[in-house]
Amino acid sequence: MDKLVLLPPIITVALFMIKGFNWTFIYFWIPMLLIVPVYLEMDGPGIPPLSFYLTGFLPFLFRKEIYRAAFNDMHWLDIFVYAFVFSISWAEIKTTSFSSGRQLFFTNY
Repeated sequence: MDKLVLLPPIITVALFMIKGFNWTFIYFWIPMLLIVPVYLEMDGPGIPPLSFYLTGFLPFLFRKEIYRAAFNDMHWLDIFVYAFVFSISWAEIKTTSFSSGRQLFFTNY
């Protein structure tokens, strides 16, 4: 059952090629975000828990438009947010373990 989480990225990539970036986001990812239950996730060794939302959004991160928009609209306050997430993760790594710090980083970022 937990391997079903690997299905949304395949569907997302297929819809990218057929319908396009905007259509896929509006008509596939947002309804999936609203309909699919939160507790469906895959917890593998050495990786953070992967939910339907995260795996469905991963192909969006490989689009050039995402990075272009992120760097064009970057504000100096974003550096403080990144530093905050890094410092919390670093503190968690130092006090407990690497795996819990990694989990905290991926859930906050």
